[in-house]
Amino acid sequence: MTTWNPDLPEPVAAEMKAAEASIISGKLKPFGGETKDQKGTGKVTKGQELADADIRGMTWLIEGVQGASPIPPARLLMIQQRNQGRSR
Repeated sequence: MTTWNPDLPEPVAAEMKAAEASIISGKLKPFGGETKDQKGTGKVTKGQELADADIRGMTWLIEGVQGASPIPPARLLMIQQRNQGRSR
């Protein structure tokens, strides 16, 4: 998240900063609970949360996000192979 855009209304920037602080403190888990990818495939089940290592190694976009991963296909395949077998 970035609040550096000068066109961002101050109330929105303040809300983003508060959410960021909650993520850093561990109070807010953005990848906790039932989470699906763009195709609707379950990635995290209810009551679970995605581990930090899995978040850093994500090769998929969350449900509702439009677009595609900016990771080049060869690198994406390498990351996916490395992540195979990891528990969530």
